[in-house]
Amino acid sequence: MGGSNSAPTRNAIENRGLVDSAILTNCVVVFSTTSCKFCDKAKTVLTNLGIRFKVIELDLEGKNSFKYSKELESKTGARTVPQIFVNGDYIGGYSEMERLKDTGRFMELVHQCATARQSIL
Repeated sequence: MGGSNSAPTRNAIENRGLVDSAILTNCVVVFSTTSCKFCDKAKTVLTNLGIRFKVIELDLEGKNSFKYSKELESKTGARTVPQIFVNGDYIGGYSEMERLKDTGRFMELVHQCATARQSIL
């Protein structure tokens, strides 16, 4: 998984779509809906692990909801939520996150992102 190791420039972020802008500026992003049980589980796991993450509730995004959904489908090929990104990379949904967590790989990815971003500050 090859995420970005450098902080994105403001210009690079402004020239991206909604999804790319969110994943470029946050180590962990969860695209979710408020009625999704697996989304709730994913957010609970992240909270319990003490991970700071950005949540975008697609059903609360108003006119941008459709745009987010189309961008996500184009980027990941998936139509379901949650869609979870770590360090700019799509890792999958709740089940994939759990598998990565169980192997220790999930926390490695989170720490890589946090370390890379701190070194730039």
